[in-house]
Amino acid sequence: MFAIESENIVGYQQVSVPNGFSLFTATFKNIGDTKTFDLNSLRPTDPNGNVISLSDGTIYVCVLDSSGNYGENIKWRGKTLGGWSKDGTTIIANGEVTIGEGVGIAVYNNIKVDGDGNETTKKTGVAAPAKFQVSGEVDLVCKNLAAPGFSISGNSTPSTIDLTAVRPTDLNGKVLNLSDGTVYICLLDTVGNYGENIKWRGKTLGGWSVDGTNLISQGDYVIAAGSGFAIYNNVKADSDGNESTAKKATATSIYLSLPPPVQ
Repeated sequence: MFAIESENIVGYQQVSVPNGFSLFTATFKNIGDTKTFDLNSLRPTDPNGNVISLSDGTIYVCVLDSSGNYGENIKWRGKTLGGWSKDGTTIIANGEVTIGEGVGIAVYNNIKVDGDGNETTKKTGVAAPAKFQVSGEVDLVCKNLAAPGFSISGNSTPSTIDLTAVRPTDLNGKVLNLSDGTVYICLLDTVGNYGENIKWRGKTLGGWSVDGTNLISQGDYVIAAGSGFAIYNNVKADSDGNESTAKKATATSIYLSLPPPVQ
């Protein structure tokens, strides 16, 4: 659940980040900004909520570029700088690294904790989940943009959602229904590996399917707040931005429409 601090739906949340590799998307946006979230608004903590300050580089993130390639590692330098850094010497400036609404980032977490769940650098420390402290404004209408090809998206609401409630649409907001398998997503398993492809079968089934014959059921794929997933978009559109199967249609971005967050 998330904390509401005002009538403007401004709040904060602790989002769990598993040990090892995972995908993450911000569950809030910059206050007054409908498009982006500043990486400097993200603070990694130990399981008890204490900002990581004893070690450098135990957590780093990678943002995908416009071609779907992973960019440079941006490491949390808690011990020496108290912030995120690309070069290990200077903290990134506010606005230098922004994450588009609903855009996922890759995260590597190597934090170790003691028996009480606090960050430690001792050899007796054990690998553990971390948390990202996220704050900002809640978006009550979540439409995540997915560019053509491979990208990372995710649950950008502060509530758990079910994949059956997610709908891919063209740029004009129409649910995709002319073709099958042009959009699919992959969730990560508990050890950071990509799972099976879950394809949108708009033409034949009107929903998500793994085997191409049966729709997934509610509860089959539950996505926690802030959890990211890989998405592949091969949708083509006409000159007006509507989904099209015509030969002259061109690759286009789409939206993933998410259910509104539970308040």
